[in-house]
Amino acid sequence: MTSGKMMLSVDGGATKTDMVLFYADGHVIDRIIGGPSNSSEIGFERSVGTIRDLSERLLAPHGGVDAPLCSVYAGVAGGGIGENKAKYRLFLKSVFPNASFVSNGSDAINALNSGVRKGGGIVLVAGTGSVVYARENGVIHQVGGWGHLLGDEGSGYDIGRMGLRRALQALDGRAEATSLTEAFARKFGQSVDKAI
Repeated sequence: MTSGKMMLSVDGGATKTDMVLFYADGHVIDRIIGGPSNSSEIGFERSVGTIRDLSERLLAPHGGVDAPLCSVYAGVAGGGIGENKAKYRLFLKSVFPNASFVSNGSDAINALNSGVRKGGGIVLVAGTGSVVYARENGVIHQVGGWGHLLGDEGSGYDIGRMGLRRALQALDGRAEATSLTEAFARKFGQSVDKAI
């Protein structure tokens, strides 16, 4: 394999960023995992700072960011929303000037493509946030993915928030106590009201 056949893929979310350098046949050359890169959570500048740092560290033994990559794809949470898609594309082209192809979008597209390649299918991501992507006849449709504060139903954040809300309602006497109140107190090492 020649260095010109190397490809780089980024999977960036709210809790971590996973970056893989590999050959076109799928053989993994190197991999690095770092902090979050979801721009909806940490801002665009911190997001691209994480991606730049990890790229430099990953590619240092393989020719650096000037290496002739045949493809770079960054799937980043929040990376396909509004102006972010164009901003990430410009950033990627500036960091990887010798890449033949540069593209980007949402991290959920990474999951969709790894599961069904180019065919029709659906992916549900329910972690810190939640989003659904469905592809039919080559067209991708999105539901959700607007950030945990605006309604990522079924996400870890949403489930935790609902549990805390229920425990507080029980403490207020507005709802019947459940095992959640005690479970949260055990986890926090103190009562929910004191923890908050």
